[in-house]
Amino acid sequence: MTSAVELAPHPTTPCPALERIDVNVQRQPTQLVLHYRLQGQLSGLLIPAPAPPEQRDGLWQHTCCEAFIRSGNDETYREFNFSPAGHWAAYGFTGYRAGMHALAIQPVIRCECTAQVLLLVATIPLPTALHHRTLQLGLSAVIEARDGGLSYWALAHPGERPDFHHRAGHGLVIEALA
Repeated sequence: MTSAVELAPHPTTPCPALERIDVNVQRQPTQLVLHYRLQGQLSGLLIPAPAPPEQRDGLWQHTCCEAFIRSGNDETYREFNFSPAGHWAAYGFTGYRAGMHALAIQPVIRCECTAQVLLLVATIPLPTALHHRTLQLGLSAVIEARDGGLSYWALAHPGERPDFHHRAGHGLVIEALA
């Protein structure tokens, strides 16, 4: 199953160097594959250089792509951060910004970059409990401009301030595979 969506910048954090961000989601029996495509004048962005893959906290403070995954009406959800450098972070939450804990899940990240397109592909292994469940996704990105300013992109921005954890922003439904 494949879904394609476009992210929008939060109205208070535009990014003139970036024209658009598209995300293609492929659900497979035991994993999700997310294709983030950033298009624009990438020379106006700070994009981390490739590095050996490793888990790192604080990726949201710089250019990174993110995914929030929940099942149905569950209050619990998972947050994944993917840096173009190849670093990642994975957290579980018991409720809205509550009960945060690190997850022992290592996504695989591949990144290609030209002057006008950055393609980041993240493959997330799904826990067995989610293999046959309908998923709700919140897809987002933090973009750092050369001047250090941050722009926040998401499927939806339900509040006056950017908040990727807000359930109303987790609107992409990915049906369970038969």
